[in-house]
Amino acid sequence: MNANELMIHNYVSFEGHPVCITKIGLTGIEGYLYKNDTLYDVKLKHEDIEPIPITEELLLKNGFNKEVESFFGEAISLPYYRLTLSEEVYVLAFFYKDGEFRNKYCVRNKNKLYNADISHLHQLQNLCNIAGVELELNIGKI
Repeated sequence: MNANELMIHNYVSFEGHPVCITKIGLTGIEGYLYKNDTLYDVKLKHEDIEPIPITEELLLKNGFNKEVESFFGEAISLPYYRLTLSEEVYVLAFFYKDGEFRNKYCVRNKNKLYNADISHLHQLQNLCNIAGVELELNIGKI
């Protein structure tokens, strides 16, 4: 992974275990690794870490609700995931595989809408950060 993709508090994976980044350097990162119900301080090279794919399980575990929106009457039903943080703040995730909404994420914060086509957790964290939305995550074991 490239250092320019990462921000402090992003989650990445090292050998299948989640790492919360606390420091980003030119050649590596520092963070907390969660393994066997224990947190460890780690220093890792950029080439040793992997992005964490966003899955339905990850979204549901973190408070997203699965909903379905119907279009053109009942002809097309688009499933999506919604995390409502307040009346004016929410995060939407679309996984419509056969259409243009594949891996589309939207973050609304006080009448401003931010969206991006992403597939990894650190990208969603960065989109929320740009939108000024604090996203609390429960990662546990990947």
